[in-house]
Amino acid sequence: MFERTDPNITVCIQVFLTGFGTTQTEAKDYCSSMGKQVTGVAMVEESKWILKQTKEKFGRTLPIWQGVWIDGERETIGENNFTWTDGYTVGYKALENGWAKLTETEKGQRQDCLVVSITDKSGIINDVDCGYGGGIQQGVACGYKLE
Repeated sequence: MFERTDPNITVCIQVFLTGFGTTQTEAKDYCSSMGKQVTGVAMVEESKWILKQTKEKFGRTLPIWQGVWIDGERETIGENNFTWTDGYTVGYKALENGWAKLTETEKGQRQDCLVVSITDKSGIINDVDCGYGGGIQQGVACGYKLE
């Protein structure tokens, strides 16, 4: 559980490995089937925790760039502002100060959605193609707001 102060809520997050090549749509469906949703991250501590859980569940060295889907879709081309659709994530603190590797395009492909993964830098959050995510995502971070 994570206590957020803006707004003042508690968010429960759980990481699920769903298999190599999980698409964003499959990730959303997986969370929805349990009454949860793909969660956004409001603080760096949340993304660090998600990465730690992913590594532990993976059971061996997690290959670079492979990780799990999180909520967030780029609002405007050329900017690093993202829309959170989970209904409880606000702000961009988790994307600041080198904690995210946001490139917007890779090999001519738009990268407007987010995953938590090991990157080639110190970043933990990476932007990927919304439809396929490079075909290497292993799962999803599902969550809900504690009422």
